[in-house]
Amino acid sequence: MSLSLSQKALEISHRHGSPAREQVGSVFRILSHNYLFGIKRDDIVKSLADRFVKGESLQTIFNSMPFFNQRHKADALTLSKMVTDTDRWTVRFAEIILLDREDALKALSYWEPIDQIGIVLLFLATYGSTQSALYKFLKLLLAGMVVSEARSFTSSSYTFGTGNIVYTIGGNLLKTLFSRRMTTYNTVSLVIIMLSIPAGLWIDPPRAASNYMSGVYSDHFGRAVSLAVGWFLPV
Repeated sequence: MSLSLSQKALEISHRHGSPAREQVGSVFRILSHNYLFGIKRDDIVKSLADRFVKGESLQTIFNSMPFFNQRHKADALTLSKMVTDTDRWTVRFAEIILLDREDALKALSYWEPIDQIGIVLLFLATYGSTQSALYKFLKLLLAGMVVSEARSFTSSSYTFGTGNIVYTIGGNLLKTLFSRRMTTYNTVSLVIIMLSIPAGLWIDPPRAASNYMSGVYSDHFGRAVSLAVGWFLPV
């Protein structure tokens, strides 16, 4: 997307948008990846503008958009029939998408701290709380952030959350526990991690060409890369 198109999309969003509906959830970015769970209206409007430029019609965009709540889908359909101004339609449509994704983002925000606390506890139990363990943790944390930012820049999806960081640490723990003698603790820890990895697929199955505009789904490819990085990273 050119700079001029991006600027125009932001102007449209601010001109026609409701101040009360600028985003849902929380957004914290270092570069491009959002480490919390939230979506900004500006991001959706810019994505829609990019699709317009590529030649997609309003009908095509609507048809490609799954909804969590059928009432929101009905509202979007009504909007598409009533509003003739494309700029206004774009912003109103984006705000309906925000409403539709809100509950899903709240659920993800609820479960994410559980994953974070769990992986930290497993890490401390495996390596202890020594200075060298802290350095190892920081290196894995930075590696997970690098994967997160790389996925954001190389994917058409809107990436968010700390899943890549958690999986990077998990990959390192898998390698370490596999290399150790199988005590009761090591066996239990290994089973917990090995069950947690496919559990993400069961709870949140991947969808074809899924992104923040077509649903709120985990970046399973990014997590697989993170797992490999954690395994092979020399820390």
